[in-house]
Amino acid sequence: MMTTGSCPNTINISSQADIENGNFNCNSTDIPEVYIKNAAGNLEFRSFSSALTIDVQDSPDLELLSFPNLQNLFRLQINNAPSLTNISLPQLSDAGYHSTPIEGVGVVVASLTVNITHGSSLTDINFGSITALESLLLTDLGANPLRCVDLFNFIVTASDMVLSGCYSFPELRFLNDLNIAGDGLCPGTYDNLVSVENLILTNATANYLRSSISVNGSLIIKSLDYSHLYINSVGQKFSTVGSDVNVTSNMDGGLEFTQLETIGGNLSVHNNTNCALGFDKLSKVAALSMIDNTNTSIPWFPTLQRADSIHLRGYIDTSPGPNIFPALTAVPGNVTIEAWNADFNCSKLVDQSRSNIIHNLVCNGTNNVTGISASLPTAGPTTSLISGPSSLSQGAWAGIGVGIGIVVLALVSGVVWLFLRSERWKREFMERIREQESRQDTLKTKVKPPGLNVLCETDATGIIRELPDEHLREAGGKTVIAERPDDHIRELPVPPVELD
Repeated sequence: MMTTGSCPNTINISSQADIENGNFNCNSTDIPEVYIKNAAGNLEFRSFSSALTIDVQDSPDLELLSFPNLQNLFRLQINNAPSLTNISLPQLSDAGYHSTPIEGVGVVVASLTVNITHGSSLTDINFGSITALESLLLTDLGANPLRCVDLFNFIVTASDMVLSGCYSFPELRFLNDLNIAGDGLCPGTYDNLVSVENLILTNATANYLRSSISVNGSLIIKSLDYSHLYINSVGQKFSTVGSDVNVTSNMDGGLEFTQLETIGGNLSVHNNTNCALGFDKLSKVAALSMIDNTNTSIPWFPTLQRADSIHLRGYIDTSPGPNIFPALTAVPGNVTIEAWNADFNCSKLVDQSRSNIIHNLVCNGTNNVTGISASLPTAGPTTSLISGPSSLSQGAWAGIGVGIGIVVLALVSGVVWLFLRSERWKREFMERIREQESRQDTLKTKVKPPGLNVLCETDATGIIRELPDEHLREAGGKTVIAERPDDHIRELPVPPVELD
């Protein structure tokens, strides 16, 4: 084989002869894209030291793919190569990639992406000394729960992984996103994994996850079928979840989250069938929603202290008694309880509503405190709900506040109006007084004092007159003056008073 030829940007290969006849010499400065299609047998690229992409498509008879001197590769994609048994890239290392240390892990994140689908015969993958992957997608590789594919012992960290099948990653310690579909776990799979950003389990068990896994982002568990006897409760592995937990459409198994203490976001448990639920250690959650879980009892929450809102609809376990939230301290939002079983007792929830622990309660079922009960179906929600005595909505409280404000404003306005009106009356009264005084002054100026000619002198007639001598008579030689009766004295009229 000659090694003096150039290295084009795009290289199309279908056989070893194409490699030999192409006379390729792709050194470390050349980054070609290699496309392999309809290849058969063994392909060996000895003259390649770097490549941007290796893409294998529709090569059902390809058995071996080897790049013995390749040091840098950014994307390996293999689709529909069911006879491929061996992939060999022994010279790859973390040093060939842009990398970033991860706190607490001590490894680097490389930019190599690996997507392998429909490669059911793969038994050996050699990626040299590389320990980190940007992305790993493995689907339909012929794995099953009884045969775990041990191909990636070298991976310590990865940005995201999508797996469909049973694969082993005994050295994996950190993941950003992990999406497992089907029986993607087997013994020894994640013995060292302690942290994952987002985790999605679709029809997959968590049997072989390490205990006390911390999910920093969201956790989704859906479509699990626990009819397999070897499957235990999926929720036993998780201690904390930083964002939302969504458990939906699972059946015939255990969903007891016995270690889960805090959820940074919402908890949604919807449309599960014949499952066992448990959240014994959960103390904090945003919105709690458990709706329409057939043949599944809604459990009590013995340590839950705070939730933004709560909505339960289904069969509620009454064995612990009516106090299903004994440790609750505050729910600022709505609490809606739609019990499918008529024997559920709302009394403790009503007490918590009266104590302002629950700000807005709607609860059906019996209530020993208020004596109110509702007749409910046993297999579905009811439309007749009972509202607690203090179940005023935030809108109602806002309306009451506005009404009080209007009344106070009206009272103040009335007082101000009366004050202004009294001042007006006072001014009018004083003006009337001054007007009357002015009129009197005017009348006084019109009346003239009387002149001296008004005064007249009356004659003495009738004022003083002497009595005749006949009133005197002698008595025994003595002269006696007889007294006249008092009626001879008359008062003269009072003369007129002089005017000013």
